[in-house]
Amino acid sequence: MRENLSNILFIIAGILWGIECLPQIRKTLKTKSVKDISLPFFAICFCAYFVYFIGAVLIRNWFLAFSHIPSFIFISTMVILIFKYRKK
Repeated sequence: MRENLSNILFIIAGILWGIECLPQIRKTLKTKSVKDISLPFFAICFCAYFVYFIGAVLIRNWFLAFSHIPSFIFISTMVILIFKYRKK
C-alpha cells in the first residue's frame, strides 16, 4: 500500500512539474519572444531531468523514470523555443 501511494505521488509530481512550463510555452509561442527568459535556467533543468531519468532507469524505478517524461518534454520544448526566437 505504501509503495503504491508513493508511486502515485511520483506520477502526480512528474505531471505537475511538466505542466509548470505550459504557461511559459504558451506565452512564448504567442509573443514569439524570449527576451526575458533565461536559457541557463532551462538548460540546467533539461540536464537535471535527463540525469534524473538515467538515474531512475539505472535503479530500475520505472515510476520515477516515466513520471518525469512530461517535464523533460516541456523543458526541451522551451529550450528549442529559446533557440528559435532569440535575437541573433
